[in-house]
Amino acid sequence: MRTHPSSLSVDAGSQRACGSVPRPGLRAARAPRLLLGLLLPFALLPQTARGQAPGADGKVKYLYKPVPCTPCPCECPDTRERMMNPRQITAAEPAGRPEAEVEARPAPSPQPSRPAASSESPRESPSAASKAPSSVGGTVTLRDRGGKDKADRSGVIVYIEQLPGKKFAALKKVRQMAQRDKSFVPGVVAITRGTTVDFPNEDKFYHNVFSLSEGNAFDLQLYRSGESKSVTFEKTGVVDVYCNIHPNMWGQILVLDNPFFTTTGKDGNFELSKVPPGNYTLVAWVSGGEPVRQPVKIEPGKRTEAAFTVREGATSKEHTNKFNQKYERYK
Repeated sequence: MRTHPSSLSVDAGSQRACGSVPRPGLRAARAPRLLLGLLLPFALLPQTARGQAPGADGKVKYLYKPVPCTPCPCECPDTRERMMNPRQITAAEPAGRPEAEVEARPAPSPQPSRPAASSESPRESPSAASKAPSSVGGTVTLRDRGGKDKADRSGVIVYIEQLPGKKFAALKKVRQMAQRDKSFVPGVVAITRGTTVDFPNEDKFYHNVFSLSEGNAFDLQLYRSGESKSVTFEKTGVVDVYCNIHPNMWGQILVLDNPFFTTTGKDGNFELSKVPPGNYTLVAWVSGGEPVRQPVKIEPGKRTEAAFTVREGATSKEHTNKFNQKYERYK
C-alpha cells in the first residue's frame, strides 16, 4: 500500500508539535556529553590528589599535607627542599640563614660531678643551728621541812619569770579546781594572765569559794552540789583560794605572764622548749613554799641546763573568812 507524501508530512508536523517525534540526531549529540560528565571526576582526581587547586586568579596553589610523602617531581622545588631538610625555622631564625651558621652552635657545658655520699653525718651550718628551737631543762631536788631529800619530787612548778617586751594570749583551755571531800583538787594550778578557772562543787553540800588576794579578789557566794562557777584572772602572782564555810580548805593559783612553765613529775625532771633566746630568770616554786630563782642564758639552737633544790611548803595556812573575821559558825 503506498502512502501519500502530503499525509506523511502532516503526521510528522503534528508529532513535532506534540514533542513526541524521535530525533536521531539529538540522541547522537547527547551521548558524548553524558560520557564526558561521567569521566570528568576521574580525570580531575589526580590533580586533587597532588594537592593542586586553581585559585580565583587562575593560578595553581599548593596545599601541603602535614604528613611526609613522595615530593612532587614537577614544579615543587620548595616542597622537595623542605622534606629533604625537615628542620623547622622559627620566628627568631630567618629563612635565608646559611646552613653553616645554623650548625655552628655552642656545645653544652659539662655538668659538674656530684661528690660521693659520705658515711659521716653532715654538720649543721650556723644558720641552721640558729633556726633550731632553744630550750632549758634540768632536775629539781625536793626536800622536806627537815632538810631530807624526798623520793617523790612531783608538784614543783618551774617557769620563766618574765619575757620583757613580749605579750602572750591566755590559755585556750579552761583550767579547773574542784571542791571534793572538803578539799581543792588539784591543790595548785598554774595559768597565764587572762585565763579562766572553773570551780565545780563535787561534794554533797554547799561551798562558798572566795579569795582576798590583791588584784584577784573574788566571791562566788554559796552554790550547791553539781553546780560550777568560774573566775578569770588578770593579774600575775599567787592567788590564795579558800571556802567561806570550811576553814581547812586552801588552794593556790599561780598566774604568769607567759606560757613557758611546766610541772615536775616524780623524778623531778623538767623541760621548757621553744624558748626565745635571751637572758632570763628561771624560777622553781612549790605550793606553800618560797620561790627559788636563778639566772639563765638561752642561746639559739642550744639546750641550757639548770638544777634546783627546793624545800617543800606548808600544807595549811591560817586565814580569815571573806569578811576578814575569824571562822566561828562553820567547822
